[in-house]
Amino acid sequence: MKKIAILCLTLLCVLLAACQSGEQAETSPEDTVQAFFTAFETADYQSMQNYCTEDCVDTYFHDGDVFGMVWAKAENIQKQTIEEEEGFLVDVQMETAPTSALYPETETSFYVWLTQNASGDWLVDSFTTG
Repeated sequence: MKKIAILCLTLLCVLLAACQSGEQAETSPEDTVQAFFTAFETADYQSMQNYCTEDCVDTYFHDGDVFGMVWAKAENIQKQTIEEEEGFLVDVQMETAPTSALYPETETSFYVWLTQNASGDWLVDSFTTG
């Protein structure tokens, strides 16, 4: 009886290990945008960078703002697919940086464009205005 229990336990461990050895599920574009704006609400620029391409960080992240905004809270996020590009039209409440062209506005809308990396993860790549 003990041998059967040990055999069953060993088999269970092997099966569980096999299930976990697969690759992690890819992120979805929606998950990426949600996580990005969750961090943006609190101006957590370091966390935001985890959801961005290197080009995005180099282009849009500045000392104390991202794309002219100190922080931004997503009020509405609508998926957009234009010419096979994955994007979202996002309405935000925000605090603009004094150097922003939108200063002192507190609301705006803009597009967030994503790209999929070699690992299958979706990352924010650029922003455009309407």
